[in-house]
Amino acid sequence: MLSEHYFGDLESFDEAHNHYEFFRNTFVAPSSMSIDSLRNDRKFIIVGRKGVGKTATQMYLAREMEEKGYFTHIFRFMYDLRSDDYSEISKSQSDISYSDAANSKNLFLHYDFRDVWERVFFRRIGEKLRNEGHTNSFVDLVAPTGSKFKNIFDGISKSLSIKISVPMGPALVSAGLDLECDATNDTIPLKTFNRISRELFQRECTPYQMYFFIDELVFSRLDAKDDEVTLRAAMVRDILRCAWELNSFCVQNDLKFHFVCSIRPEIRSLIGDYDSEAGKFLDGKDVELDYN
Repeated sequence: MLSEHYFGDLESFDEAHNHYEFFRNTFVAPSSMSIDSLRNDRKFIIVGRKGVGKTATQMYLAREMEEKGYFTHIFRFMYDLRSDDYSEISKSQSDISYSDAANSKNLFLHYDFRDVWERVFFRRIGEKLRNEGHTNSFVDLVAPTGSKFKNIFDGISKSLSIKISVPMGPALVSAGLDLECDATNDTIPLKTFNRISRELFQRECTPYQMYFFIDELVFSRLDAKDDEVTLRAAMVRDILRCAWELNSFCVQNDLKFHFVCSIRPEIRSLIGDYDSEAGKFLDGKDVELDYN
């Protein structure tokens, strides 16, 4: 009986985690791309229509790189972002004048979530290193011991400041920076926190190599209002911008960290329609996923 046989999960992420040998033995690698084409100094975006195998390809490439000694992490936008996070992230853009951004395109251009995503990605990197038994000033700052990441915007205030849960002195000395935190509540601007994180990342993480995959950059236009679609599209755009900037930072500082995103062609087109400057980080940075 066919019903007695296992033909794989509908969700390739689950199959790769729960039935890896089956996944590995049955997965057919696409001819259109390889890990050599997805590097921080070349291309970093996998583009493919729904169901073509973007997640499966990333899972396959992740295991391939783990066997070569790389750390890997897969951040899943659609699943890691909870519904209540949308209300939280909108608070971080409280300086937007909605009267000046009356239409969706103007609102889209006013949003800027790059600092939020950079903090999220550094947090995930720090957690991965700590889980693998490595610690340093960078890890202690971005992923302090005992701290749980409740949600993506945990600890970020409406003013885009962040509460520091570890003494800043050692980190600032290590980073060669002179900075005074708010003595009342130990907060600093998120942009400053990221600047310190980058400096420590550069100094402390040269011994490591990692592929950071960002998957499920999708959202539905059917069950959301126009302003929420605009918000989600802006978040995806800024994930791509953040990955582009971090890849460039790693190339410039000889860091073996690679940030790879996957996206559907219609979402890439939507971002291009909303933002004429998007070509700077989209054009020539993508690999089409197909099996021809």
